[in-house]
Amino acid sequence: MHDAPEAAGIGPAVMPTVPMPSLPAPQVPASATIRLVLPPLSSDERREQEHMQSGDGPLRLGLGRDLRSQRHVSLSLQHRPWSPTSAGGYALEWHLTSPGAVGLRLAVRPEQVPDGMLLRVAAPGQAFGPPSSGAEIEASVRRNRDAGSEDEAARLFWLPLVLGDTLVLQLELPAGVEPEDARFELVHVSHFFRLPFLERSANRPAAWDKSTNPACAEQWDAPSRATTLLLYTHPDGSTGACTGTLLNDTDPQTFIPYVLTAHHCFPDQVVAASIESLWFVRSETCGGDLASYATVSCGADVLYHAKSTDTALLRLRHPPPAGAVFIGWQPTLPAKGTEVFGVHHPAAGRQQRTRAVVSEYMNCEEVDYCGDDYDPDAVHFVCVDRGDGGTAPGSSGSGLYNSAQRLIGTHLGGSDADGFDYYGRFDQPYRDGLVRWLGVGGLGD
Repeated sequence: MHDAPEAAGIGPAVMPTVPMPSLPAPQVPASATIRLVLPPLSSDERREQEHMQSGDGPLRLGLGRDLRSQRHVSLSLQHRPWSPTSAGGYALEWHLTSPGAVGLRLAVRPEQVPDGMLLRVAAPGQAFGPPSSGAEIEASVRRNRDAGSEDEAARLFWLPLVLGDTLVLQLELPAGVEPEDARFELVHVSHFFRLPFLERSANRPAAWDKSTNPACAEQWDAPSRATTLLLYTHPDGSTGACTGTLLNDTDPQTFIPYVLTAHHCFPDQVVAASIESLWFVRSETCGGDLASYATVSCGADVLYHAKSTDTALLRLRHPPPAGAVFIGWQPTLPAKGTEVFGVHHPAAGRQQRTRAVVSEYMNCEEVDYCGDDYDPDAVHFVCVDRGDGGTAPGSSGSGLYNSAQRLIGTHLGGSDADGFDYYGRFDQPYRDGLVRWLGVGGLGD
């Protein structure tokens, strides 16, 4: 491992179209369907939701509901009303309703899941998305345990978000696998009370939109398409969101989905394993409506953590969608007075662009976010004074760019009242460890 030259960096690359195999879901009759309707939110749950919506604390979009006290969620599947499939296996469905939800995410805890078992989720009457296999679920649990988590949270597997108050879970067993060979439990559901990334209207002046909307500045299309909204769900079922950036590496032959984000968003492997990334949550045109976004499920693996610069490097377990950009970076500490830019998802909504000026350098003690082995004399963060645009909860982890549109930092937080933001420097964690994955040297544009 070697230090790169101070000015080294690379430019962007575009994700090509990757054909994904499509497996048709079997038709499951009503006789093989289990319906589970949760009671309305209790008074305690309503108070929790109100607290989450108050803005006091981290951004939350959903609260957790425990399913283990409900019927039909036990581990044993042997005596369920299975239906034979045309492929020689069996299929079964649950219809889960949480009244008042605008979206649902379901966590299952595997006990015995054959590699060929498939789990699919959808809203009623909608087509199922790509399935999660038993092998994938077990690999996720194994990765959590390898990272040092041995509690029940390590055994949870979060399925993709489904819009609406009802989720259909389909379980398919392949030929040669009997129902008694599969055991898992429905554990938690995240009850979403807000989906800001679907809000298609916004009351804001046209001039404000032009100065902050990436679609209004064609040269910012690449950083925009490298920026992803990261939904994550805690083991208790509460769901939050941060921003991440898809980074290029120095090997022009690879498209490895490295995502840079904030340590405080993803402090451990269990939370990273729950990630569902949303891409192209941005305006279609300058001042226009939201585009159709793409989703990538099945979580991510933590490769690198540095609390003192609030840095986390993740690797998505599935590739990003076609058209996503692997953005360039430059391991350089920006000089004071330098004009810099950010692209992010404030409040988990559509992308915005900010313009700012580097005003000062900060030690991690000054921003009250230090790791165990930090240098009390080192520069860990840069403070920027905002020009156009502003950040909000949900912007955390987003990229800071120089005028060449190369990433140079990640967002920790800021102050609306005082008009500043803190960004962890990129060059320090790059030399400390990110170089192992991103590579040494630069490719240019």
